Amino acid sequence: MKRLLRRLSSRTRQISFVAMILALCAMYGTIMIAFEKFPNIDPSKNEDRVVLVGLMAVFIIVLQSVGNALYGVLWPEKRIVSDLGVSGSRYSFEHLLDEKSHEIFIIGQNLRTLMSTQGFKARIKMLIQKNKELKIWFIGATYNGMKEISKECAEHFDNTLKDFKEIYEELGEKADKLYVRFHPSAISLSCIIRDPDDDKRGILVMTPKWARDADPANRHYCVIEKWEYRELFNRVAGHRIAMVQTDSQRLKDICSVIDKEIDSGMKGNTYNIKSVLQYFKNKDLP
Repeated sequence: MKRLLRRLSSRTRQISFVAMILALCAMYGTIMIAFEKFPNIDPSKNEDRVVLVGLMAVFIIVLQSVGNALYGVLWPEKRIVSDLGVSGSRYSFEHLLDEKSHEIFIIGQNLRTLMSTQGFKARIKMLIQKNKELKIWFIGATYNGMKEISKECAEHFDNTLKDFKEIYEELGEKADKLYVRFHPSAISLSCIIRDPDDDKRGILVMTPKWARDADPANRHYCVIEKWEYRELFNRVAGHRIAMVQTDSQRLKDICSVIDKEIDSGMKGNTYNIKSVLQYFKNKDLP
């Protein structure tokens, strides 16, 4: 009983407990009504067998509901949503990034998967243009960290830089709502965090991955909603703060590193990336 009471501290567990009690009451009521309506049930008769089978079916369904509710109360750590391939699910960016958002964090290695997804850049621009209160943070891995993963990972980042330039140019003065940072911690995680300070709307969808996982469409993802697991949400989402503070790098810093590599001959000027680097080096960004 003490274990049960300790587990009833969150709203989710309270709801599960109420559901369990209601299910038990429904089961008891169904059985009482059945015996009141059919006081002389005879299992040897076909029509009575149908009634008994129906009662058994109801009993099994209610028992399953009770079991699920009790499971949710006693073992909530088992209830986090998890699946393969977030694209197309109700946890994809199309559903998470809505016009009610106040602050969004988008984290990934070279941010290539999302940037190359149809409709993503257009949605980012639309949200910033429509919502004056919105702030969007992009957090990628450092350039040196990308190179340690693979040469391709770093090279693909050239395209991401071009995408950022496109977004900044189209947003114009409203681009001050867009923040881009780079931190070593982003090397092994893809994540979208929406409204982390909002108890009702706060949600985190993360995709832990092996460094050389080359199949983003089928990666495993996990979902934590703040209203459901406040402590766990704050613990995981809280790392975002360190990733945007003093030890993080800005676009200007990353562009300077890449520019030096090109000048030294260590890297080629692919996609005419020099012009993009110069654009960010000369731009005063938040």
